[in-house]
Amino acid sequence: MTAESRNRSFATGNGLILGILTLFGVFFAAAIEGRAESFSFASFPSSTTGIQTNGSATLGGGSSGDRLRLTPASQSSAGSAYYNSLVSVQAGFTTQFQFQITNGGGLSGGADGLAFIIQNSPNGVAALGGSGGSMGYGGIPNSLVIEFDTFDNTNFGFSDPDGNHIAVHTNGTAPNDPGPASRLGFFSPSASFKNGQVYTVKISYSGTTLSVYLNNLSSPVLSVNYDLSNLGLNGGRAYVGFTAGTGGAFENHDILSWSFQSAEQPAAVPEPATLALLGTGLASVAGAVRRRRRKSSEFAPRS
Repeated sequence: MTAESRNRSFATGNGLILGILTLFGVFFAAAIEGRAESFSFASFPSSTTGIQTNGSATLGGGSSGDRLRLTPASQSSAGSAYYNSLVSVQAGFTTQFQFQITNGGGLSGGADGLAFIIQNSPNGVAALGGSGGSMGYGGIPNSLVIEFDTFDNTNFGFSDPDGNHIAVHTNGTAPNDPGPASRLGFFSPSASFKNGQVYTVKISYSGTTLSVYLNNLSSPVLSVNYDLSNLGLNGGRAYVGFTAGTGGAFENHDILSWSFQSAEQPAAVPEPATLALLGTGLASVAGAVRRRRRKSSEFAPRS
């Protein structure tokens, strides 16, 4: 066997081994993707990274300079903000945030409210809905929101239950809206969201049931059953964030802090039969390479 033939044989054997190892790498990378995902923002200074803002939304808002201000207290504004990567939601998640609404003006002392949104819109992290009663989410497809509504828009076409409520809205993959047809459930607290108080919210999803907690984080004020796969998710993943809107009446809509934790996903570990097959293949290739090398050494010219 010539030196050229020996080198070609070694290269072929090494290439096969590399191919088998690459397959192992693909399987184990898939398993790593099964880990739970989380993030946390204690505040939102202007230097914050990982958040995409749209419309009127800004980082570093408020006199303290550390808030996510979805809308300022000005008329006809709409803003949205998203964590800039897809996160796992279909199998379950828990998110917690604080919000405050201030400086209301116009009809009823301010409007219109804010929402936590889960969406897989074609616009991704640039998704932004209408102002006013649409609260920055009306018109976004593939979305579900939990809204904190501060204005009764019954006379403006939305048939709200009242002017101070929490509601869950979705139209599946169709554009979302604040109307009664998209409402899965609502709760009206006694305290006004416009009283300047800081509210703490927890939202949890079990894979079937969505629960909303307000200040008391051990007892939900609202629970609805829904399958998030109806949103046309991207492998069980979606963008999460906030929206808000003002109309003729207005107010500051501020997010003070935010954390998110997905449920741990089942690891995509190969089946035992697949692992055995890959192991057998790797052993066979390694044996073949060793035999080629012994054969090559037998015919190699000796000095």
